[in-house]
Amino acid sequence: DLDNDLDRTSESYYKMAISLERLGYKNEAYNFYLKIEKEFPSSKYYSNSLKSIFYILLLNKNNEGIVEYAEKLRNSEFEELIFVETGKYFYENNIDDTAEKYLKVTVDKYSNLDGIYYLARLYMKSSKYDDSIALLERIKEDENYRDEYYLYTGYIYFEQGKYKEVVSLLNGIENKLTVNLQPYYQLISRSAYNIKDYETSTKYYKLIAT
Repeated sequence: DLDNDLDRTSESYYKMAISLERLGYKNEAYNFYLKIEKEFPSSKYYSNSLKSIFYILLLNKNNEGIVEYAEKLRNSEFEELIFVETGKYFYENNIDDTAEKYLKVTVDKYSNLDGIYYLARLYMKSSKYDDSIALLERIKEDENYRDEYYLYTGYIYFEQGKYKEVVSLLNGIENKLTVNLQPYYQLISRSAYNIKDYETSTKYYKLIAT
């Protein structure tokens, strides 16, 4: 039966592609994934093949291809994953309008934590501080982002001249986080100094030196 033959062919193409990719033959694997996309649109391996093509294009930093395949995977089971990857990639390559377009979907539709974090960073970079703070608030309870929450929220308050907020946010930070605390100490000691809270300023200034 023709359908079974098609299924078997697409399956053998897919298995071949996976094997080639594992051996490091990305371009050869890419061609098999492409065959599935072009010749077997109803194959159960279709979406997975599009996803694999996307990741190879991502590896090759093919901007047009990345967007093309992100769009092909829009509304698919992989949309959230692929849109986060796309947003992160364009954020890291300073193509901010494209980054924002994909990150916003991951935030609005999925409340994806990576999406929220990168969109917050993007807004911070373009001085949309209030938007950035609102997003950072959404990740502060997540232990993967606690360090970043305190650092970037403190930084934004400092940039906005909200020194009192910096001090109340970061006072006692040495008991909350285990990362390198030097940038946090810089923010709080300078902020405390600016509002003439010399006791707090001196305490953290001394910690900078140690």
